[in-house]
Amino acid sequence: MAVFSDDSVVKHVEKSVLETDAIPSGNTVWLYTSKDAERKETLYRARFVTQMSTTCLSKIDFSSPQVLDQINRKTKFIEEDGQLRGERPAGLLTITFDTDIEESDSLTQTPAYFSVKQRLYNYNMFVEEARFSFVLSPTTASSMLVDVSASNRVSSGIPGWVNNMFQSNVEDKVLHFQSALIRLCSK
Repeated sequence: MAVFSDDSVVKHVEKSVLETDAIPSGNTVWLYTSKDAERKETLYRARFVTQMSTTCLSKIDFSSPQVLDQINRKTKFIEEDGQLRGERPAGLLTITFDTDIEESDSLTQTPAYFSVKQRLYNYNMFVEEARFSFVLSPTTASSMLVDVSASNRVSSGIPGWVNNMFQSNVEDKVLHFQSALIRLCSK
């Protein structure tokens, strides 16, 4: 199954493909999804190449509300009393949560990489915890290999259909993130 958005093509792959050093070609985005019904947890991993230089990457503050607003689909972030907080619509409701960001800049090491881990917690309903992380590794002077990993776990008393509501459009989430990375360096 392939989903087209802009010029990118999402190709669903087995988990083992993402555990190798293989690099998707062109505008292909590799995506693997997995649901653990017992734990009410959904995981997804993606890999793609994006146009971004290390110079541009080093200027991006991935913990700023402005950047978080761009890379997280349908979510608005603010900093309140030293704590990052997010807010997103869910049908007629609004979900709020706290966010922690951890960045690791190893661009001067070999192999070079830059990683960001985002943990979302203290949800006001439904979701127990969500994680979103990505690693950017230079492949050329102007491109990065991006490995994305995300998961969220629904609270134990929540029915499965609510869990499914939070999992819709994984392809759109990944394509939004890919586009946001490109926009961050096209300013």
